[in-house]
Amino acid sequence: MDLLDLESTFEDASNLPGVGEIFKYSFVSVDKNYENDPMKGRIKDTSCGETAVYTFNKIVDLYDKKVIDIIRLSKEKDYLTLIHFKHNDNRIPVLVAAGGAYYFVCNGVEAFPTAVKLYEEGFDVFVFTYSTMPKALDSIDELAMAIKYIIDNSKKLNVDAEKYTCLGFSAAGHLISQIGTTNHGYKKYNLPKPYAPGLVYPVINLDCGPLR
Repeated sequence: MDLLDLESTFEDASNLPGVGEIFKYSFVSVDKNYENDPMKGRIKDTSCGETAVYTFNKIVDLYDKKVIDIIRLSKEKDYLTLIHFKHNDNRIPVLVAAGGAYYFVCNGVEAFPTAVKLYEEGFDVFVFTYSTMPKALDSIDELAMAIKYIIDNSKKLNVDAEKYTCLGFSAAGHLISQIGTTNHGYKKYNLPKPYAPGLVYPVINLDCGPLR
């Protein structure tokens, strides 16, 4: 039975027994203004709302089947996490990071739906939540930490870390693009090069031309 519908709020999701610990990462920021909005209201496009509802109900199902783990990367930063959608048979891992202009991490409408789809297509998925303003500059170090964790613990996580990749939306597209470079990214952190980084409407150029 589905537990959430278009009238449900993100707070309803975060209050679900057990699985609510995952849904509290739907929108991460100091601003809590998303929590009381119905999914159909915040997401405006009904099809997007339906996707979110399907995703969240699917997460409840996968959580009940013990498919999802929360990995905390820091004792000091509670939000700094990897949420692992696991198959347990040495599949390729994809790290997914949502955007939000470095003020939010909008997992609820970007990373979670993508994670569910990629999981259904046969990948292991790690939803990565990182620092936003005023500590957004920490995010590249945190991303490197998350990748290193996946590689160093690949046997325990049962993933093929040699072919790890990263997928980022918007601001996180900017973040993922950095890890793919030699001067700011994987070489700086002594990491192997991402196998196939994916940038989804990334912020990679701030040259908007002359002001009008």
